[in-house]
Formats: sequence, C-alpha cells, structure tokens
Amino acid sequence: MSGLSYAEKIQKGFAFSERITKQYATTYYFASLFLPQQMRFPAYALYTICRISDESVDSNSPQAMQGAFTRIGDAIASAYATQECEDEILCAFKDSIERYQIPQSYFDELLEGISMDLAIKRYESFDQLYRYCYRVAGVVGLIMLKIFGCQDPRAQESAVKLGIAMQLTNIVRDIKEDYARGRIYLPLDELNRYRVSEADIADARLTQDLKALLQFQIKRARQFYKDSLRAIPLVEGIRVRLVILLMAVLYARILNVIERAHYNVFSRRARVGTAEKLLLVACAFGRLIMYQIGYNPRAGNHHR
Repeated sequence: MSGLSYAEKIQKGFAFSERITKQYATTYYFASLFLPQQMRFPAYALYTICRISDESVDSNSPQAMQGAFTRIGDAIASAYATQECEDEILCAFKDSIERYQIPQSYFDELLEGISMDLAIKRYESFDQLYRYCYRVAGVVGLIMLKIFGCQDPRAQESAVKLGIAMQLTNIVRDIKEDYARGRIYLPLDELNRYRVSEADIADARLTQDLKALLQFQIKRARQFYKDSLRAIPLVEGIRVRLVILLMAVLYARILNVIERAHYNVFSRRARVGTAEKLLLVACAFGRLIMYQIGYNPRAGNHHR
C-alpha cells in the first residue's frame, strides 16, 4: 500500500500521464495546451493508456508481446470494475472514463486493433487497412468527443476520419520503423499497382514509383483531414474547436514536411518545428474565427 489517498493517486496519475504525453506525443501535447484544464488532464490519461496498449506489441519476443498485451487488457477491464485501483495511472484513467462516461466498447475496439499487430504483418487492400485504422485511431476520435462533451451523432463520423487521417500520416512517415518491426501497412494491391516491391522498402530505395505511391497515400490522408473538419461546428466552445482544428492542421503538416523532403521517408523522421507550429496556431485561430462567423452569419450569439 502506498499510503496515498485515492484522490492523491489520481492526481499523481494525471501528472505522470502529462509527462508521458509531453515526451512521446509532442503534437498532441502542443494542441492539448489550448484545452480547458478539466479536459486536458483526462486527455493525457487516456493517451497514456492508449500508448501503453500500443507499445505492448512492439517487443521483439512474441511471448513478451502477448504477455504485455494481456496485462494491459486486464488493467483496462479492472478500471471499468467497481473497485478502486492501486496503480496511479489506472486511477487517473478510471477517473476519466467515469467522469466522461466513456464506453468500455471503445477500448475493446482499440485492443482488437492492437491485437491485429500480433497476427497481421501485411494488408491486402485499403479496406483491410481501414478496419485496422478505425480500431487503433478512429475510436480515439470517439473517445475525445466524449471528453469534449459532444453528443451530436453527426460528429462521430468526422471524429473517426480525423483519427484515421492521423494514422495514415503515421503509416507514411514511419515506413522505415514499421518495416524494422516486420510490418508493412501500405496495402499490397497498391504496392503492386505502383510497381513498388518489398525489397524497395527493405533497401530504402526511393524510386520514382515509390514517390508516386506516397503521393497517392498523402492525397488520401488529406481527404480524410478535410472531411474531419465537419465536426468543428458540432462541438461547443471555441477552445475545443480550436484544438480539433489544430490536431488536423498540425498533423497534416507532417505530410508537407515529407513532400519538402522529396518523399524521402528513410533518411529522417518528418517533424514539424516549433516555429512552424506557432505560425499554424495563428492561422488556425484566424480560420476558426471565420468558421464561427460562417456557421451563423445572421446571429449575434455565435460566440459561446
């Protein structure tokens, strides 16, 4: 027993989750700073659980991966049970899911998606990849909607699309790292269509065909980003709307960085610099003001 009260465990769990988020999810953390505090810390706790879940299948040992995956699944299930938990991160997670009434089915889907990494190393088509992206990223959008207090079912489709757009961005950016783990997420039928071989990826050969394939993937991701912005007028509060817009524009900017590097995803990991992020914040805020006016041009109470 730690001797801490349950409330103290929750606060320590939130503080630890913030450090994890700041270290490993710089874009997510940067955007989250614009959230009200009561939303910000649950967002950190939920990210941390999602990250631990995802990392559970990144070991070199299949036995270790299965063991870690089972443990995180058991931990999430225990947080949904009625008893208080001892682990500080789980206490913060439990407080968040109870406060915002986040269904356990969302985390069931997330774990189903993560479990696909244990068994599936290649995807035959985009339809198969979409199912994976929905489970590991689309449902994260649904979780965030709960934190944002959005009850409009029309926003769910857009939230899912933002999660999928971000996952598709990860797939393009992390081709080298994923291959090192034995995985290729780019659909095999699209590899064939663009005459890109697995050997090209293994040997980091940036052929013209691979560039064309990456152009196609980037175009697809951008369409998902564009469609995701339909959720903005459906959520309450300018700060929440700003964060949704920022998550889209900041993460989509990674695609611009890849383009500026002439699609060389092998030499270095694409990142958006701090100065560019700050510029994008200013642009996003101005864009949001125009959105606010455009949503209800005749009313004088569109600022809430």
